[in-house]
Amino acid sequence: MEKVNKEFIDEILDNALNIYHYGSFVYGTFVEGVSDYDYIVILKDNDSKYDNKQLECENSQYSFYTESTWQQMLDNNEVDAIETYFLPRDFIVKETKKFKTLIIKEKIRENFSRVASNSYVKCKKKLEVEDSYNPKVAKKSLWHSLRIIDFGIQIISFGKIADYSSVNHLYLEIVESDQKEWNYFKVKYKPLYNSLKTNFRLC
Repeated sequence: MEKVNKEFIDEILDNALNIYHYGSFVYGTFVEGVSDYDYIVILKDNDSKYDNKQLECENSQYSFYTESTWQQMLDNNEVDAIETYFLPRDFIVKETKKFKTLIIKEKIRENFSRVASNSYVKCKKKLEVEDSYNPKVAKKSLWHSLRIIDFGIQIISFGKIADYSSVNHLYLEIVESDQKEWNYFKVKYKPLYNSLKTNFRLC
């Protein structure tokens, strides 16, 4: 992720259509002085040079998309876009353009299951593959795998993400665990992971 100065970021944000909080600040797992602020920024189509770019400034990370790309992501029911689509007003920094989309259950199941599965596999890789070893990232990935499936279940069941903090009771238990062995997390959390995926398929 490219690091830039505040003046550079501010110039882009001044011309942005929409700016949304994203990540730990929304989920309720943000820790002041430890966590980064994450933002999704929607730009006009004539700012296409920043489309799908990620920039970092101080303790904030920004993901940029043009309005056309964002609409396509919404219509594809992609995880990042749909999470932002249901944001409560408190997490919307700026919104000058309203986007609409259709929630399609089959797409939600496909996309949320795929991203959750990738996060689960990432946990295993970060604990078992020497070149990729990173327990901190592994444990966060495991938690995200559970969170994403739960969000998918909420969308299918309620037509929206009703509670962004729904899996927070597992956050400290997983992320602050002293354990660093994949087998420990597999034995303890795979039954829950499988149960959530089953419920997601059936709901």
